[in-house]
Parts: sequence; structure tokens; C-alpha cells
Amino acid sequence: MRVMIVEDQTMIRSLLESYFRAEDGYRIVASIPGAKQAVEVCRTSSVDLILMDVQTENRENGLTAVRQIKAIQPKSKIIVVTSLIDCAVLDEAKRAGADSLWYKDSTQKRLMDVVRQTMAGEHIFPDAPPTVEIGMAKSTEFTKTELKVLRHLMRGLSYTRIAAEMGCEMSTVKFHVANMLQKTGLENKLHKFPSELSGGEQQRVSVARALAKRPEVLFLDEPTGALDEDTGRQVLQYISELQKEYGFTIIMVTHNLNIAEMAKTVIRMNNGKVSEVYTTQTQKTAYEIGW
Repeated sequence: MRVMIVEDQTMIRSLLESYFRAEDGYRIVASIPGAKQAVEVCRTSSVDLILMDVQTENRENGLTAVRQIKAIQPKSKIIVVTSLIDCAVLDEAKRAGADSLWYKDSTQKRLMDVVRQTMAGEHIFPDAPPTVEIGMAKSTEFTKTELKVLRHLMRGLSYTRIAAEMGCEMSTVKFHVANMLQKTGLENKLHKFPSELSGGEQQRVSVARALAKRPEVLFLDEPTGALDEDTGRQVLQYISELQKEYGFTIIMVTHNLNIAEMAKTVIRMNNGKVSEVYTTQTQKTAYEIGW
């Protein structure tokens, strides 16, 4: 089966490639970062299965590419892959002609199940996006417009640019941002200096700043070293949820062996030398590890 992967983040793209290489019967004919390039590949080559990210390189819309590819190769199966928690993405994927949709925070097994079901002629669409915590609120508490504003903010757009893209006044954008801050319990933090934030809040802001440019690897040196247990668990869970959503690699240095139970690969060092390397079969959450 000829497979094409369209994903702008290198680490996620490599991970998806490994999923298919681990099973028989699949041949990756293209693994590329841009939706427009995917359309061109389909003009010259036959592809059986396409994994299409929603937001690809140079802000190229994957759903637009789905429509174009279906017009070129109507028999090709397309699975939209996304980390966007906006319900509108589900509806847009169906309207574009996608065959199925898979959320990136799901497992390898779930993806390959969706692949097999899709190739068998089924259409696999979740009933709703996964619920995630944003501050003190859940994603289900945000309106569609607020989630759209949040999506633009995560792309690093200014209020002025967001207003232009949404066709509204900048005051409207600020209104939605204020509502989201109120729902998350962070409205009183907007104008505070770093020294006025708690240790946990400062750590979360530091992580958010580090992720603003969408790095492929995030290095963390004792991220919970100066925090109490409750705050430390909150920060670790926050980092873990972001990693699942955006697919970056985390390399963390810690003296807390309990935290190592959250990692997939653990490298232990002694006197400046590697003493042991092992993988964990089952990774624990921040609230399952000891302290």
C-alpha cells in the first residue's frame, strides 16, 4: 500500500513514518511538510493512503488540499490528522471529503486501527474533539469563536492580524481574549511582571515562551526543582499535555527518579558517564508517579 504523510513538524512526521515501517504491507512514497506539494505529488503519482495535517508548512491549509486531491484521485483514502480541539475542524474535514480523522494525542495502535478501517471502506470520525484543560477551564467551556481566536494566538499572530483574518474589529478580539482569561482564572495575571507570579506560574510561562516558535526539541533542566509537590505535578502535567498536542521531543534533566517514570527512554548517569539506558513499557502521568 502506497502511503504519503503530510506533516510540517519533523518529529511528528518521523514518528508517523515509524508507525508504518513497523508493519508489513505499507510503503511510504512521500513524507513531506506542505499541503501544496502533496497535491503536486498526486498529479504525477498514484497514492493509496494519505495522512494530511490540517495546518502545514507556510500555513498551507491541509483541508483545501484534501478537496484538490479528491478531485485528482477520488479513490485515494485520506485521513486528516490534527491536534486542534475546535469542533469546526471535524465538520470541515467531512465537508472537504476526508475519509477519516485522527487526533494526534491518541495512540499508535488507535491510528493503525483507523488506517485499517479506513482502507476497508469505513469512515472514522470522533463524535467530538478530546477535552483538554486550559488553565482552570476545560476546552468544552470555550465558544467556537474563542477557540478560533485561540488557534490564531497559538500561531503567534498579533491582535491586529487576528482581527483582519476574522473580519472583525481588534476590540472584538480583545473581548474574546478577556473572556478566555476569565474562564481560565488567569485574568488577574495579564499585566503582572514575572516576579509577581508564583513559581509554578513562572515555570508555565517559561515553557510557553520556549514553545512560541514551535521547536522540535525542548530541553528542561530540573523544571520542578524549586517547586512544591502539588505545583510540580501541575507543571509536569502541563508540559506533558503540550507535548502530546504538538509532538515535540522533551529532553529533561532531573535528580528525581520518580519523574523518569514519565519518560519513554531513560538515560542514567554516574560520575559524568552513562551507566544505564532503558525504555519504560508504560509511561505514567504526573499524578501517577511518586514524589
